[in-house]
Amino acid sequence: MDIAVSEDDPSKVSNVLQQNWYPWLVPEAVTWLENNLNQNMVGVEFGGGLSTGWFCERLKFLHTIECSTNWAVGLMLKISQDPNLNNKWYLHYINCDWNKDSEGNRWYFKNNHHLRPLAEIEYMEERLKDINFEHRIDFCLVDGSVRYETFKKSIELIKDNPGAILCVDNTEKEHRAKYVNSEVPSSWTKIEFVNKEDSSVESDSKTTIFIVK
Repeated sequence: MDIAVSEDDPSKVSNVLQQNWYPWLVPEAVTWLENNLNQNMVGVEFGGGLSTGWFCERLKFLHTIECSTNWAVGLMLKISQDPNLNNKWYLHYINCDWNKDSEGNRWYFKNNHHLRPLAEIEYMEERLKDINFEHRIDFCLVDGSVRYETFKKSIELIKDNPGAILCVDNTEKEHRAKYVNSEVPSSWTKIEFVNKEDSSVESDSKTTIFIVK
């Protein structure tokens, strides 16, 4: 697999965060979440953004695990201006801004992470796996870096909590659909949402939601 290398643009992050809070998911999936999340639930999102404040408004607490320095700083600045959100939000920053699939391939390295020794890369991924929370987790969003690892972590966090919700974005991508469809327990309810009309989301993008049984 080719290794793509890029850099976060701080000005782009800042411009995005001037917009209103709204998740970059298939709109019908956002509507479903609007109707099924509540103030008694504790959530974890792997990958913050315009979803962060939106989830904070609808949950008891939200933990955001962010792997991009610019997004972490941008979110801190924006949320700190709203005490109602700031009191419900926990940020966990782990500096591993790249992607990884179920076969161990890594790509889309940002901000020169591809220059780091393999031992450091593996150490940061282990940090992600070691994250734990004192609250019971009722909702997980997988929409950030190192997605295969965060996908597995999400299942671990909610598997013993019937009714908990797992939301995985961009499941239209073949490598992601492969592990999502094979590793989520078959007993969990599965709902798929495919974008057909909304121009703010990539055409034919898919958001998949699972409910623990």
